[in-house]
Amino acid sequence: MSLVENLSDSPFILDMGATCHISPVRSDFKTLYKIALHPIISVGEAKVHATGVGSIKLCIANGHKVVINGALYVPSSTIYLVLVLCLNCFR
Repeated sequence: MSLVENLSDSPFILDMGATCHISPVRSDFKTLYKIALHPIISVGEAKVHATGVGSIKLCIANGHKVVINGALYVPSSTIYLVLVLCLNCFR
Protein backbone atom coordinates (compact mmCIF):
# COMPACT_ATOMS: atom_id res chain seq x y z
CA MET A 1 0.00 0.00 0.00
CA SER A 2 1.32 3.44 -0.87
CA LEU A 3 1.28 5.86 2.05
CA VAL A 4 0.67 9.53 1.29
CA GLU A 5 1.02 11.71 4.38
CA ASN A 6 2.25 14.80 2.58
CA LEU A 7 1.78 15.58 -1.10
CA SER A 8 5.45 16.51 -1.43
CA ASP A 9 6.36 12.96 -0.27
CA SER A 10 3.96 11.35 -2.72
CA PRO A 11 5.37 9.32 -5.59
CA PHE A 12 2.13 10.00 -7.48
CA ILE A 13 1.42 12.99 -9.70
CA LEU A 14 -2.13 14.19 -9.11
CA ASP A 15 -3.46 15.48 -12.44
CA MET A 16 -6.83 17.07 -13.23
CA GLY A 17 -6.39 16.56 -16.99
CA ALA A 18 -5.26 12.94 -16.98
CA THR A 19 -7.43 10.32 -18.63
CA CYS A 20 -6.07 7.32 -16.72
CA HIS A 21 -4.21 6.27 -13.59
CA ILE A 22 -0.69 4.89 -14.13
CA SER A 23 1.85 3.04 -12.01
CA PRO A 24 5.12 1.51 -13.19
CA VAL A 25 5.44 -0.69 -10.07
CA ARG A 26 3.82 -4.15 -10.02
CA SER A 27 3.67 -4.29 -6.23
CA ASP A 28 1.41 -1.19 -6.14
CA PHE A 29 -1.47 -3.28 -7.47
CA LYS A 30 -3.99 -5.00 -5.23
CA THR A 31 -5.31 -6.77 -8.33
CA LEU A 32 -3.72 -6.88 -11.78
CA TYR A 33 -4.91 -8.41 -15.02
CA LYS A 34 -2.77 -8.78 -18.12
CA ILE A 35 -3.95 -6.88 -21.21
CA ALA A 36 -2.77 -6.62 -24.81
CA LEU A 37 -0.20 -3.86 -25.24
CA HIS A 38 -2.11 -0.58 -24.97
CA PRO A 39 -0.29 2.55 -26.21
CA ILE A 40 -0.44 5.72 -24.12
CA ILE A 41 0.70 8.98 -25.67
CA SER A 42 1.78 11.76 -23.34
CA VAL A 43 3.04 15.31 -23.59
CA GLY A 44 5.51 15.71 -26.42
CA GLU A 45 4.06 12.66 -28.17
CA ALA A 46 6.11 10.30 -25.96
CA LYS A 47 4.63 6.81 -26.10
CA VAL A 48 4.61 4.05 -23.48
CA HIS A 49 2.57 0.85 -23.32
CA ALA A 50 0.29 -0.48 -20.60
CA THR A 51 0.59 -4.22 -20.07
CA GLY A 52 -1.99 -4.64 -17.32
CA VAL A 53 -4.95 -3.08 -15.55
CA GLY A 54 -6.07 -3.40 -11.95
CA SER A 55 -6.67 -1.65 -8.66
CA ILE A 56 -4.30 0.24 -6.39
CA LYS A 57 -5.02 0.81 -2.70
CA LEU A 58 -3.84 4.18 -1.40
CA CYS A 59 -3.73 5.45 2.15
CA ILE A 60 -3.99 9.22 2.00
CA ALA A 61 -3.79 11.91 4.69
CA ASN A 62 -5.44 11.22 8.04
CA GLY A 63 -5.54 7.47 7.36
CA HIS A 64 -8.27 7.63 4.71
CA LYS A 65 -8.01 4.69 2.33
CA VAL A 66 -9.13 4.69 -1.29
CA VAL A 67 -9.04 2.07 -3.99
CA ILE A 68 -8.21 3.32 -7.47
CA ASN A 69 -9.83 0.96 -9.98
CA GLY A 70 -8.84 0.76 -13.62
CA ALA A 71 -5.23 1.80 -13.01
CA LEU A 72 -2.86 0.92 -15.83
CA TYR A 73 0.36 -0.96 -15.21
CA VAL A 74 3.00 0.71 -17.39
CA PRO A 75 6.40 -0.80 -16.54
CA SER A 76 8.29 1.65 -18.77
CA SER A 77 6.65 4.76 -17.27
CA THR A 78 8.85 7.15 -15.32
CA ILE A 79 5.91 8.58 -13.35
CA TYR A 80 2.97 7.55 -11.20
CA LEU A 81 -0.23 9.30 -12.22
CA VAL A 82 -3.60 9.63 -10.50
CA LEU A 83 -6.59 11.33 -12.06
CA VAL A 84 -7.36 13.64 -9.15
CA LEU A 85 -10.99 14.24 -10.15
CA CYS A 86 -11.83 10.63 -9.29
CA LEU A 87 -10.71 11.23 -5.71
CA ASN A 88 -13.69 13.54 -5.26
CA CYS A 89 -16.04 10.54 -5.27
CA PHE A 90 -14.43 8.86 -2.25
CA ARG A 91 -15.56 9.46 1.31
